[in-house]
Amino acid sequence: MSSSCRIPYEYWNNLASTRPLPAWPEVSLIELPAHVVQFVRVVDVIDGGDDFVYRFWGTGMVDVTGLERTGQRVSETGHVRVSQLIAEYRDVIEEKAPSTIAYEADVEGTGIEGGPLRALTVRLPLASDGNTVDCVMSFTDFLSDRERWRDFFRNR
Repeated sequence: MSSSCRIPYEYWNNLASTRPLPAWPEVSLIELPAHVVQFVRVVDVIDGGDDFVYRFWGTGMVDVTGLERTGQRVSETGHVRVSQLIAEYRDVIEEKAPSTIAYEADVEGTGIEGGPLRALTVRLPLASDGNTVDCVMSFTDFLSDRERWRDFFRNR
């Protein structure tokens, strides 16, 4: 896990120290470093995982992707990976445990130099009752290649 992904994971783990899963109201994003918060997303679980709504979409995500998703259903984003995103969130719900996903974007033919883009994402379950996942907090480490990721998203 990248050192940047460790920061939200360790924060989540500290919140969960006395029970299986922390709750969203316990999360205080201001306690995370600004360079991390900007790439955080939080989704609310709708109908047990039938869909998800972005409760929070960090400003770094807006900067890199050119999109503001707060208040939007994941299923309605038109994202090319919408099925994969929903499956990843459902896995977190089912496992009731953090997950780490390594993304790689093929930049061949895009004019973006430097080889494939790679970013690590950590997804962290949150549960109001300490057991039933009703939110998922995610962080993607776009920090080291921010400009190239921005070019990738803007050129799609």
